[in-house]
Amino acid sequence: MLPVGRHEAPAQKKIILAFRLQTVLVVMALLASDNGGLLFGSQAFKIAYLYLASNLLLIAIPSKYFRLPALTGTMLVADVAFVSLCIHLSGSAGGDLYLLYFLAIFTAALTRDLKATVVAAIVVSAVYLWVSSTAPGATGVFTSSFLLRVPLFFVTAFFTGFLANQAREREEERRMADMATSELAQQLEQTKRHGEKTLDRYRDLYIHHRNIMTSINSAIVVVDEKGMVSTFNREAERITGLSVQETVGRPAARFAVVKPLADSLALARSSGKLSSSAEARLEAEDGRVIPIGFSTSLLRDQHNRVTGAIATFRDLSEINELRGQIQRSERLAFLGEMAVSMAHEIRNPLNSISGFAQLLCERTDPQEQFHQFAEIIVDETKRVDKIVSQTLHFVKDDSIPFESLDFNEVINSTVAGLQDKLAECSMAVTLDLNPYLPYVLGNALQLQQVCANLITNAIQALKGGGEMRITTDLEDGVIRARFADNGPGIPKAIRDKVFNPFFTTKTDGTGLGLAISQKILTDHRGSVGLLDGTGRGAVFEIRLPSHEVADNDADYLKPSSSSRAA
Repeated sequence: MLPVGRHEAPAQKKIILAFRLQTVLVVMALLASDNGGLLFGSQAFKIAYLYLASNLLLIAIPSKYFRLPALTGTMLVADVAFVSLCIHLSGSAGGDLYLLYFLAIFTAALTRDLKATVVAAIVVSAVYLWVSSTAPGATGVFTSSFLLRVPLFFVTAFFTGFLANQAREREEERRMADMATSELAQQLEQTKRHGEKTLDRYRDLYIHHRNIMTSINSAIVVVDEKGMVSTFNREAERITGLSVQETVGRPAARFAVVKPLADSLALARSSGKLSSSAEARLEAEDGRVIPIGFSTSLLRDQHNRVTGAIATFRDLSEINELRGQIQRSERLAFLGEMAVSMAHEIRNPLNSISGFAQLLCERTDPQEQFHQFAEIIVDETKRVDKIVSQTLHFVKDDSIPFESLDFNEVINSTVAGLQDKLAECSMAVTLDLNPYLPYVLGNALQLQQVCANLITNAIQALKGGGEMRITTDLEDGVIRARFADNGPGIPKAIRDKVFNPFFTTKTDGTGLGLAISQKILTDHRGSVGLLDGTGRGAVFEIRLPSHEVADNDADYLKPSSSSRAA
């Protein structure tokens, strides 16, 4: 006996109960139409009542037991016995009550077993033979009606059993298909969960990879076998000015700013020739020239096949600036050694000149012209001696006393000291000084030297006359002083070299003015730079940190009386 499915047993129970109830109703109808009728308390009534009670008892039995052979056999015996008893009591073996045997065969067919249905037909035929032989008024078992009815039992048994067997096979096939479908559904669900976990894992790996590529300090560009950009990290965006959206999926050679990298990547892909610690210059669309150091490598898959190329590069602007500073420092160190030697050599004849000039002052009348010349010589030799002393302090890196200074006053005193030179070359200086500047901490003589160098450079550049405008302002605690002239300006090719010691474009220049100025401002925790002018001329900017005067917090905010136009 095959096991019954979860939904099959209740259906089996309902069909059996329906057949048995139908049997009871038919029997009651036949007995009621008999001569004796279905009287209360009669044997026919008791039999019908007991059969109906057995049906009610079967209702209480759980559905899962209705496919058990024991229960099925018991019901078959009970049905056959009930029908036989009804025939016996009716006293008419040849009547229509024998048709109820077919209901018993149908009930047996519900077992969906052909053998069980044939056995039921055999039992029904044997019992019917016995009932027909022993019932009152029996006419015999070899009548044509009897011989016709028994084969019908077997035909019905074979036919219903065959259909039931076919239904069982179809049901088994459907059950197997349902089981296979259920297993496939489970496997599909497991595969789906596994796929989701794998997708989540790959998504996490992708995010982790993207975070690494984004956070790394070096710029990275990756191209595939066709030269299409597949990776362009944040540092590459910052250096080149391009974005991921406009680069990824497009040929690297399409973008002019990365043309040197695109050529090296193409060479790496085609011939396997790699670059290591190479340098190149990228030209951005805004005109910037970006020095970079780069290296290339091949991109391979898990089978070691080349699938693209990788370029890693870094902006060398800061490194080049540090190189320039080191070179300038080395030159200044050499200049310092030379300046010390020259200062000692200058002081010896300077002392002689000063001594003879003082002697002339003592031996001449103050009203005489020679006396006045001698006094000028004495004053100038003292000034030269002071400059030599300051130079020795500068090159020896000795501590120079700093004090609170009004930078506007430093500019005014410098311009006043250069009035003769300015008048000689017909150059005008316009001052636009912020009168509310805070004080700076520094050495007045050195800062005057810086301002004098910038003004002198403008005088030499303008030659036949021109104009310089000097402005001061305060921004975030930093004093900014701009020296702008309307001369020819400084060519772009040499802008990076103007602060190098000994670099000059003048035939009689030493190339030390701007280098010394930069050194002085560095010692003052400031800086000097060459700005991009909006028109003609050169624009230098001095930056100095402000310094509050501790004695009087209001003094450094007081308008400076020296902020006048020269």
